[in-house]
Parts: sequence; C-alpha cells; structure tokens
Amino acid sequence: MKSYDYYKKMQGIGSVRLRLGLSQEVFALELGISRSTLSKVENNQRTLPTTALIKLAALEISLAATVTSKMELRVQNVKTAACSVMHYYKELNCRADAERKQVDLEIMLINYNRFKTSFDQISLLIETAGERFLPGQLEILKYSLQQKIDKYGPQAQAALRHKIALLNAEASLHAVTQRTLGKLEVESENK
Repeated sequence: MKSYDYYKKMQGIGSVRLRLGLSQEVFALELGISRSTLSKVENNQRTLPTTALIKLAALEISLAATVTSKMELRVQNVKTAACSVMHYYKELNCRADAERKQVDLEIMLINYNRFKTSFDQISLLIETAGERFLPGQLEILKYSLQQKIDKYGPQAQAALRHKIALLNAEASLHAVTQRTLGKLEVESENK
C-alpha cells in the first residue's frame, strides 16, 4: 500500500515537491499555503488554490531555466574538456613527428658525410689512377655520388630543420591551447 501511495504522490504536486527536494513545510511556504492544505492536495482531497497554482507555475519555470542553464554549462564543460584532450594528443603527435624528423636529420647527416667522403675518394682515384681503371665507370660512380650528396646536402638539411622547428612550434601552440582550455574548464566548474 505504501508503494501505491508513493506512486500516487509522484503523479501530482507531490512529484514536483520531491523533485525539488523540499519538505512539505518549505514547499507550502513557497506556494503561500499551509502544510495541511498541501498535504490534502497531495492526497487528492483538495485542489490547489489559484494563487498557489500561479506560484507553482513560476517555480516550475524557474526550475526549468536553472536545469537548462546547468545542462548547457555541463555540455560546454564537456566540449571544453574534449577540446583540451584533443589538443593534448595533437601536441604529443607533433612532438613525436618532430622527434622522428630529428632522427631523419641525423641519418641524413651521416649519409651526407659518408657520400661526401666517398665522392672525395673517387675524385682522388680518378686523378691519380690514370689508365689503370676504367675512367668511364668511375665517372658514372662519381656522378651517382654527386646526386646523393645533393639529395642529403645543406639545402635538404635546412628544409628538414625547418620542418622540425614548425612541428615543435605547433606542439607548443597545442600545449598553450590545452592549458588555456583547462583553465577555462576549472573556472567554469568553480562558478
């Protein structure tokens, strides 16, 4: 029987009072009626006076506006948190790309020095060997090494350093954005 009574209360004005988390005394004061009148209304023994109905409608509208603004604030906080996390992962991705490019640059420098040394040795061999070697094949090898030196040369190294600097700058920008969004999230939670 108690659950049926509770169910009946949840169908009428009792449901509003319970949803607001108010006692009968406080809710009756809000509506400008006595607690006994409110109890009779909740038990379907009486109807709510017109002035109390108007106050109830205003209270419901106020409640709906509060709930809506809190929901909008929560949605905004979730969006801010998601953006903050997204910028965090973008920062990590940029830093990882920069580190990979740095390894590529180191490999490029090693290859450049190796090819430059080989080129110098082939040039010396061509000058000193005379007719002992087939000069045509050495010239082809020298030309091939020159192309590799150009591929790994100072211009290519500078371009790769530039890419690394851009990736580090982008990572820093994502870090600043993420920290700013984190501060906004904390400020909105404190409101």
